[in-house]
Amino acid sequence: MTEISDRPRSSWAAVLSVAIGTFVIVTSEFLPIGLLSHIADAFDVRRAKRACW
Repeated sequence: MTEISDRPRSSWAAVLSVAIGTFVIVTSEFLPIGLLSHIADAFDVRRAKRACW
């Protein structure tokens, strides 16, 4: 009887872990793209060389 009641809890734990993993992967890919202009400014890259970000 306890196996049936534990199943929904473990299912939500799996969904939560996938959601957190997806958030981390997407954030780590898109965050640097949003910061490219700030990174270029820190290295004194001219606007013409940084492809108009």
